[in-house]
Amino acid sequence: MKKTLQRFVLLLLRGLAITIGHILFDVRIAGKDNIPSKGGALIVANHVSYLDFLLILIALPRHASFVMNADVYPKPLLRFFFDTARCIPIAPRGGKNNFEDFNAVVSQRIIHGEIVVIFAEGTVTRTGQLLEFKKGIEHIARLIQQPVIPIQLYNASGSPFTFKAGIRTMQKIRWNNLRRSVFTRIGKPISPPILAFELRQKIKELEVENLEAYLDHTAELPETLHAAIHKQNNCGWNIQGRQISYIDLRNKLRALDQSLSDVFSDAHCVAILAPKSIDSMAIMLWLMLRRITIVPLPESLNNEEQLFAINKSKADWLIATRDLNYTRVAPTADQLIYIEDICSAQIKGTPVPVVCRNAKRFQQSVLNLFRAPKTKNELAFVLFQKQKLHSPSCTGLSYRNLSAVIQGLRQVYFFEKSTVQLSDLPQCHAHGIVMELLLPLLHDMALHVATTDGPAHNFIEQLKQLQPSLAIATPTQLAHLADLAAHQNLPYLTHVFTAAVLPNDPSVTALRDRGIEVFVCAGSNETSSVFAINLNDYIGKDIVGKGMHQENQNANSIGKALPGVAIRIANENGGECPVDAVGLLWIKGPSVAHMLHTDSDCTRRLHDGWLNTELAASIDKQGFISIHSSTY
Repeated sequence: MKKTLQRFVLLLLRGLAITIGHILFDVRIAGKDNIPSKGGALIVANHVSYLDFLLILIALPRHASFVMNADVYPKPLLRFFFDTARCIPIAPRGGKNNFEDFNAVVSQRIIHGEIVVIFAEGTVTRTGQLLEFKKGIEHIARLIQQPVIPIQLYNASGSPFTFKAGIRTMQKIRWNNLRRSVFTRIGKPISPPILAFELRQKIKELEVENLEAYLDHTAELPETLHAAIHKQNNCGWNIQGRQISYIDLRNKLRALDQSLSDVFSDAHCVAILAPKSIDSMAIMLWLMLRRITIVPLPESLNNEEQLFAINKSKADWLIATRDLNYTRVAPTADQLIYIEDICSAQIKGTPVPVVCRNAKRFQQSVLNLFRAPKTKNELAFVLFQKQKLHSPSCTGLSYRNLSAVIQGLRQVYFFEKSTVQLSDLPQCHAHGIVMELLLPLLHDMALHVATTDGPAHNFIEQLKQLQPSLAIATPTQLAHLADLAAHQNLPYLTHVFTAAVLPNDPSVTALRDRGIEVFVCAGSNETSSVFAINLNDYIGKDIVGKGMHQENQNANSIGKALPGVAIRIANENGGECPVDAVGLLWIKGPSVAHMLHTDSDCTRRLHDGWLNTELAASIDKQGFISIHSSTY
């Protein structure tokens, strides 16, 4: 009778918990067939929320016992429910004997046919990154023969009882954070024994698959940009001394519609050879909204290289200025439009005049009559970078690549609305596209593009004048910024993003010592600007008020992999190396771009979704990646 009552109460509690979970979350589950219908199993999951147990219960077809913090377990009102649900308490700071007793209890439960769930990080992440996995799971795995099953929970951050990176307070229940789509992916069973590091790697790979599912579920980047443009009102752009609010930018895009829609009705790929300005950036934005591939040509390319870039990208249009410095390749373009004519056409409300350079325009219109209807273009940018010995390297970025890195950055950094961002990044590089063109607009931030044509200290003079809270700095600008911070306080500047510097660079250290958070990004065009990032540690308190330190930076590394990016240290054939071993750095994730390299000697290609970066590297048990190649 007592057992029957306990079973009834357990079913009642499970049903209630699942109902509450469905009210709070929109749960999307993959891999449910990987849970055995009978017999024991150890489930290892990442820890994003204090309500993760609800997400796990919804995903599992059977009851599971959860390992939980012993500091919470004795609470009088909750003890009955914890006991009924067969939870297993563990003291987070227990001694060796306590851990041995705990491992024995968990292993016996599994051996006797129960499913036990452990959140291997031991605590809810406050950084947005996956923390180090505790070694206790290794000890348990050695005591059992039942399978170990990884589970990854994605996109729970921002829902009730989670922590957004950079915000110390826990998210409360609000109408705007209910029914958030959370992706729960159950991995294939793994035969024990297995190392904690190996399990962490498996969950990072599941994170990649969950991000793919998230991108399938959400609006694509052009639609997201369209919604942001019509929503943002507070800020705008300040470029080369000209200002435009986001409200006026909407009007400018409407005027571009009138001037360019008919002219570009059949356009597939447009090259832009022009200095950065409000007009050139607005045109790039308009092309993105129309799903027309953009080829921003670097000014550093010579005539032959610019011609190569136009031919390689198959650009059928060239937008340039009347300044002869920017129209050296105009005779080679099929069709040419001047930015000055676009501006004039906007004012008049008329189509822009086209400068035809050869007969290809007529040939193109004839060929279009016999072609199948144009499919939706997925390629957002074709980027060229100058190389010393070869033709310019060529990389194609899809809208999906850009969306993936934006989603990853949002998970580890809180982009505060109405803040001021100062930057001057090349738009022929993915870092500039993401950090300067897209993120300020998506988050209603004021973008000030620094005028750096003059002396190097111009960036610093503009920083003093604008007093931005966020700066996107090149290595040279970072050094000048560190010199400034050494002599005066910068209370307005809270964060600096930089790239292409070593994490232990003296400038980074000097700024951090002054209380300015410096985020060092590692990436390249092939990875949509960021594949790893060094962030500040979280130092605070846990749920019961005890001190907590979550490591999120390592001065000898390039940081941890961005959420949605899996890292593997492997040999040339892709065979994985153990923790701390040096090998080649392979990366995987939807932010990894399609390679369009032109030199025949290039061996970097995608293998089953993995990209060999050809960098010698290692990864430690916490997930910090160290580069050992002198080419970085």
